[in-house]
Amino acid sequence: MRAIILILMLGAVLLSAIQIPYSDTLIKADFNCISGMERISPADRQQIPLKTDCWFWHDGKNLYAYWELEIGEGFYPGAYATRDDSQSSDYVRLQIKTLKNEDFAYYFSVYPYGSCYDAVRKDNFQVDRAWNSFFDCESDFDEKLWKVKMKIPFKDLRYEGEPPYQWGISLARQVHEENSAYGNPYSPTSGFSIRQYFDSFEPGIINDRIDSPGNIQVVPYLYSSYDIENENYSDLSDNVGLNISYRPTDNSLFKAAFNPDFTETPIDEERDTHNNKYPPQYGENRRFFTEDLNAFGVGDGLFYTRNIMQPVYALKYTATGSDWNFAVLSAMDKENKSMGTVTNYDDLFNVIAFKKNYSQFSNHSTFLTRMNSKYDYYNYVVQTYPFYQIDQTTSISGRFVYTHNQIRGLDNEQGHRISLGLNKRFNQLSSDFYFNYLSKYYMPGMANYESQFNKNSVSGGYNLYYDTYVPDSFIRTYNIYHNLNAEYEREDLNSVRNRYGNLGVNLNFINQTNLSASINGGSDRLSGILTDWYEGDLNASWDFFKPMNGYVGTTYGRNINYTFEKSKMKQVIYGGISGYLGPMISYNIRNNHIVWLDIKDSPEFDSIYDIGNFDLELTFNSRIKIVSGARYNNYEYLAQSQHLGYFTTLHWYINPTSSLYAGYKSTADEINDRFERSSASIWMKINKVF
Repeated sequence: MRAIILILMLGAVLLSAIQIPYSDTLIKADFNCISGMERISPADRQQIPLKTDCWFWHDGKNLYAYWELEIGEGFYPGAYATRDDSQSSDYVRLQIKTLKNEDFAYYFSVYPYGSCYDAVRKDNFQVDRAWNSFFDCESDFDEKLWKVKMKIPFKDLRYEGEPPYQWGISLARQVHEENSAYGNPYSPTSGFSIRQYFDSFEPGIINDRIDSPGNIQVVPYLYSSYDIENENYSDLSDNVGLNISYRPTDNSLFKAAFNPDFTETPIDEERDTHNNKYPPQYGENRRFFTEDLNAFGVGDGLFYTRNIMQPVYALKYTATGSDWNFAVLSAMDKENKSMGTVTNYDDLFNVIAFKKNYSQFSNHSTFLTRMNSKYDYYNYVVQTYPFYQIDQTTSISGRFVYTHNQIRGLDNEQGHRISLGLNKRFNQLSSDFYFNYLSKYYMPGMANYESQFNKNSVSGGYNLYYDTYVPDSFIRTYNIYHNLNAEYEREDLNSVRNRYGNLGVNLNFINQTNLSASINGGSDRLSGILTDWYEGDLNASWDFFKPMNGYVGTTYGRNINYTFEKSKMKQVIYGGISGYLGPMISYNIRNNHIVWLDIKDSPEFDSIYDIGNFDLELTFNSRIKIVSGARYNNYEYLAQSQHLGYFTTLHWYINPTSSLYAGYKSTADEINDRFERSSASIWMKINKVF
């Protein structure tokens, strides 16, 4: 009887699912169409007032989605944009979940002027645009109707199994004038847990076998730069590189990069790095390393890829089955010297990971190594990460890490970490409770700087987050959050190392303005003394005036100053404006003004300074743009009083397989009241996909 019930249930799912037929041309039928939408932001299930239809079909090599969308007087096409540039405008989005036991989805958006955006929705709702594919799109609109065609190559997706392929589909449409998003099926991120969100996707069935993807893709590139300051060209060994992508099977992918180039990597923003407890840490922004990083199970900063400063080569292999994932990464760094002193070691980095799913339970095991036989340095890390989804709103997890660190002339050290977590959602309230135990000699050699410094402690805490929609009110939505954390010395649980707590509220109004306020406070142990700190933050933002949207705010309170190891009064006034000056020009300006109120200027610490960033984009069409920017700070240290950096880059996407980049960048510092250029170079890069 149970078998009969399961068969009937499966049959009901297949009959109710969207059927994706095989065809060389568009098929318009009820069985391959998703129509209508409900509002998902704010999450009130209000029906969309504009007719919205999307039909699906495939030709064995590509998945196609064709949209017809009714538009009204408030339709806003935005500005011209090139690939992967998000913008404030109307847009449509398709998400595809290809792996049953994995909480992630491929993310494809199209904007009215025809720009394409591809990314991955991760298992924390964040959208990671580091993932790239050969996704292509067409867009055309008139006064009443907007038509969109999406073309998604199967070779760019990870999937498994035999036909029928059972995937999940989620559609969404942004109506900019209303500041609303509509979806089908109804799948808001607000009020849903991760599991509820991905389980809500509409079933989509492909009954025909998908053609195996092309086995190999080769992307050579030529890069050349000229150092204006020192009047020399880049070394020949740095001028040529090669990226190779090979798919042995439908569900596996091998990538190799020799002399990897990160020319297109976004320029790091200027930040306040003058009062950090740990060395400055910048975002993970090199796409070779960030793509499919979730397959390695290296959360909590266990693998900070920017430890690999200048890789000579990098290799990566990922494979997926119906209930497992396997991933391998290897990279060799380049040794650099300055005045005979090694500034960067030629370390070898390796990561191997395997994840196994058992219905509601999964376990992710990872082995990491960082070594340098020339200098007798070896670091090994073994991690296991069990996770149990009790129901759609409740999950528990653990993280157990063992580290082995060996350095020439020093004793071998073994350490470990134990972490436990509980996540529970009660309708609009999301809660996390966690506990961490770190031994004295815990040392993850590939982790971010904070994780490498934190050891020999016991900590615990919780995060609470409540969000809701307010119908028929000037306040559209609001959310309240509260966090509390305390860390103790492992060998003396009565000795507090640091503690932290905050309470905040965000208000979103129907006129597209926002108001946020928070109170933060805690203590930090400095030189054996527990030092208290506190601060309040208030900021407002607006998003209703296209030529100039922005934000402004202030933070005030007694902060820890790590230079003097004391708490001092500090005020930060910050703000920014951004907007579109017609369909071709966009800009973004941000500045932070920092004032330490009870610190007098000294050679070792400047009490008043600014951190500024400016970006300007000139976009001619969906293939050509020029990006320029400036980075600025006037923090005074010894004889230096100002720093200014400038860059401009031409991006030309010649066609889906060819691109050209060219640019100029320079830095200058004011030393002894005189500006001196510290670096300047021009560069060009050409690549071609075969």
